[in-house]
Amino acid sequence: MLVLAGPGAVGATAGLRVLAGITGATVVNTVGAKGLLAWDDPLHGGTIGIQEGDAALAELTTADLVVTTGVDPAESASLSAGLAARVGETIDVPPAQLALAAGGWPPADAPGARPPVYDAIAAVAGPLYEVEGSAAGAARRLAAGLPAGGLVVAPPGPTGFWVGRIFPTAVAGSVAVPAGRPPGTAEDLGARAAAAGRAVTLVVPAPVDVPGVTVEVWDESMTHGDALAALVAVAGPPDEAIWPGRPG
Repeated sequence: MLVLAGPGAVGATAGLRVLAGITGATVVNTVGAKGLLAWDDPLHGGTIGIQEGDAALAELTTADLVVTTGVDPAESASLSAGLAARVGETIDVPPAQLALAAGGWPPADAPGARPPVYDAIAAVAGPLYEVEGSAAGAARRLAAGLPAGGLVVAPPGPTGFWVGRIFPTAVAGSVAVPAGRPPGTAEDLGARAAAAGRAVTLVVPAPVDVPGVTVEVWDESMTHGDALAALVAVAGPPDEAIWPGRPG
């Protein structure tokens, strides 16, 4: 069984753990639920919907049963298509009912095996974290220095793709990539969070001015080239929702 958690499930970690712990299900999440389970949590199977091949690599297309919870269809065109192809083979459980949904399952002996997407992306991203001046290296630095309550925001496009794909997220709500949303959403989100007292870093492909927000520019030398090609070779082109007008 595979559990796909979306942004509506943020805040329902306890129920998700009960469901996964009892059933032995693998848990994957969309970009809007990054950090729902920490990147190195044994129950975490990866963030998916970033690239067109994620659904297959996460076994969403082949799992005997897919349970969705809190999913927003606008976040990923490829995930929405994959779920639509499995009508009748998926169950949607409201986040508040996750623990109750586990009641009839026989207990599992251990956490479910991670799907291939986790190791496939890690094999590419892992070495990139050590490359100075790379998007992965910058993401690792931001994650390591993120203060309590801090927020990293990136708009859909090249920076949103990289933040969504490889940012090592440990806390739900600490990263936001408003995939499928209108231009300017990321900047507005960052400004509102900063006005509420959060330390916000906005990661963009070109300079912008957002009051109260630290702006970090990742240019094409960081977001395109061989590193992007390596990810595309593993999991296909970026999803249209995460990178509108994406490269092939």
